[in-house]
Amino acid sequence: MLFSLCLGAACMQVPLTPRADVTLRLRAGEATRSLLPDEQLISDLNLLIYTEEGLLEEQRYLSERLLMGSRTELELRCSLLRGVRYTIAVCANLGYALPALPLEQLRDWRYPLTYPDEYSHGMPMSLLTDCLVPLNTDLAIDLPLERAMARIDLQLDRSGLNPDVALTIESVHAGGCPASVSLFRESHALGADDVFSSGFFLDESQCQALNRRGDGGKSGIVPLYLLENCQGTLPEGGPACSWIELWASYHSLRWHTPPGEHLTYRFYIGEEEGRYDLVRNTVYRYTVRPEGDGLKTEGWHLDKDCLVEF
Repeated sequence: MLFSLCLGAACMQVPLTPRADVTLRLRAGEATRSLLPDEQLISDLNLLIYTEEGLLEEQRYLSERLLMGSRTELELRCSLLRGVRYTIAVCANLGYALPALPLEQLRDWRYPLTYPDEYSHGMPMSLLTDCLVPLNTDLAIDLPLERAMARIDLQLDRSGLNPDVALTIESVHAGGCPASVSLFRESHALGADDVFSSGFFLDESQCQALNRRGDGGKSGIVPLYLLENCQGTLPEGGPACSWIELWASYHSLRWHTPPGEHLTYRFYIGEEEGRYDLVRNTVYRYTVRPEGDGLKTEGWHLDKDCLVEF
């Protein structure tokens, strides 16, 4: 009888920690409309789950083949200890499995692009979040992934131009496009060597919406995509800040651009005047409104050396 009591006491000193079924519901954040790339596409997925001590407890990589094709939503199930706080790291569309890194190293992981519009299999997306597994119930977590890119919606307003001015957009260029991005921290180009020499580009056929004149003299909208680039406040924008260029042919009663030449309108993009932060998963709307003869430079830089007088 004494033996039985001692054995019972020993068992009570080693309580079992039950596990909970956890459902992870993953999706891309809402897109405003369908555009050039599919902004909600998920082609492959990395999932890493860390304990409160930063130890990697579970890791999965779901390739495009395992996902049986691309999708916009995904549901995963896992078993985690009740009453324990975890850190969940998710990223999509990298094209490969992340290494089994400690959590602090994973926070610093940077994802490189080969070229500025490398998103045919989906934009790079990520999310890092904490969760506490409840003691008495199972758990379902919604994980809205954040795109590591920002979108710039560009429009032209010709309503302020003189009647004799004809301005036709031939191409649109994004400069200062970062070549890599931090997946789990605020990110910026690391310097002039970490931006593409030739950034995101729309040719004449892709930017024809800017040459369609709608209500109030405003054109249609074209989108451009850049990786997050939070440069802060720098004199004259700095060498790694992001900017937009519009190349345009120009004709008025006094001036014109010769064949093969163009005006270049250029302006920096960012959160506010003088602050050059381009934040991921954010839509920026810019309306370029030249006035009068269209050759003034207020609010942007203008290269008009090629103009020829009639």
